[in-house]
Amino acid sequence: MHLGEVLIREARRSANRKAFIYGDKSLTFFQLKERASRLANGLAALGLGKGDHVGILLYNRFEYPEILWANFLLGSVAVTLNFRLVSDEIVYAQSVAKLKALITSEEFLPRIEPIKDDLQGIEHYICLGEGTHNGVISYSELLAKASASVPHISADDRDPAVVLFTSGTAAFPKAVVLTHQNLITAGLIWAADMDIRYGDNCLVVTPFYHIGAVGYHLAHAISGACTTCFPQQSWDPELFLKVVERERCTYLYITPGMYRQVFSVPGFHNYDLSSWRTCITGSEPVPRATIEEMMEHLPQGRIYNAYGLTEATGPTVAVAKDDLAISKAPSVGRPFLNTDVMVVNESGQECMVGEIGEIVVRGDQVMKEYLNDPEMTQNILKDGWLYTGDLGVMDDDGCLYVVDRKKDIIISGGENISSVEVESVLYKHPKIMEAAVIGIPDPKFGEGVCAVVVPREGEALSEQEVVEYCKQHLASYKKPRKVIFTDALPRNPSGKVLKRELRKTYAGSEKMVFQRG
Repeated sequence: MHLGEVLIREARRSANRKAFIYGDKSLTFFQLKERASRLANGLAALGLGKGDHVGILLYNRFEYPEILWANFLLGSVAVTLNFRLVSDEIVYAQSVAKLKALITSEEFLPRIEPIKDDLQGIEHYICLGEGTHNGVISYSELLAKASASVPHISADDRDPAVVLFTSGTAAFPKAVVLTHQNLITAGLIWAADMDIRYGDNCLVVTPFYHIGAVGYHLAHAISGACTTCFPQQSWDPELFLKVVERERCTYLYITPGMYRQVFSVPGFHNYDLSSWRTCITGSEPVPRATIEEMMEHLPQGRIYNAYGLTEATGPTVAVAKDDLAISKAPSVGRPFLNTDVMVVNESGQECMVGEIGEIVVRGDQVMKEYLNDPEMTQNILKDGWLYTGDLGVMDDDGCLYVVDRKKDIIISGGENISSVEVESVLYKHPKIMEAAVIGIPDPKFGEGVCAVVVPREGEALSEQEVVEYCKQHLASYKKPRKVIFTDALPRNPSGKVLKRELRKTYAGSEKMVFQRG
């Protein structure tokens, strides 16, 4: 099945059910189909068609889903761009993605106008907003002039549907090509394993240029469920609680750090969260302490700890469900439905139980390729397996534990130290809200452990207190050689900690808080 057919089906099956909510605006499935069809026909009138790349440079807003679905109906490819991109990065994205049209809004025009000469290939600029601009097509006028009839669909489920740039936690983002089959497979897996039900109201917090929003929205639509979009650009845990309460959200996903911030909102227990049935987390290793906090604060909800990556169409690799999420914490559980996962050594051979190796995955949700990068594609897709770059280990029950990213393993005095293991200990400290661990240069041991810590509000915490706590719970060589306190950890919009930013900021510091004992 093609994604355009999914929308047509839901417009028949669930015509009057809400498909999307943003602030005080909403669309039924029938209205979403009509508006997406108008935009698809409007784009076709401009000369766009199957296989053409249409860029989307927008904040989360009411129109975002209809733009995605319009591309699915037309057979064009939606290329979602990070709204934080500066002008030079937009030029880079165009050099990779070869956009034929760009849909944006007035606030982004000051970034685009100076570089139009460098954006060769873009034939049409379509703008949301009330103002008019020279050479820019009005989005609302384009829709108003177009037919609401469904365009003829001649696409195949193996055709590209979206291009998403990776979150860029390690290097400049790569352009991941996901097909209609990838997205539908992921949506069906997600719906089945996560128990998305017809009529659910599912809250999306991540930006729509990210697989976390695109993938979840499609899984919701496939299931006849509504997507409520977080109604502002920046994360606000208090507003989050108000939205869950007001919209009676049943199902949602936020990162471990976000959960801890939500639980710290004054008056948390006064909010009516009784509708919140499914409590999902992931995007980074989840400390047992966070799972325990989720159990304590959300006793009515089922807890899920999910693992995946953009190249696998989101968190569709492995999941620890409910009792397993608790008993096996911090395991990410067993493979999702119709998904195969292994841990392999450097030779590509499957590791023994308890042996650390690289996590590889295969399934119909695995990406088609990196756009215009056959060498990188060949490096990550081998013999049908996607090599994730994450290190993991399997236990006797077939449960997967994510040990670390390959690049985040700290090698000190010849010993491998998992930053995740040290972080898990730090998260147990009652005065610590968040923590991230990186390697720093050490003249004697090669690398040393550096802990970057966000204390809980109102708590006083010393460097030596953190070190002594780690010494009680870890082998001595794993304890931090440096402890740095900060107000917040740098994160990308999906919630992942940007350890490369921490390395840039702190790895060159000469200060040592104590000597190895």
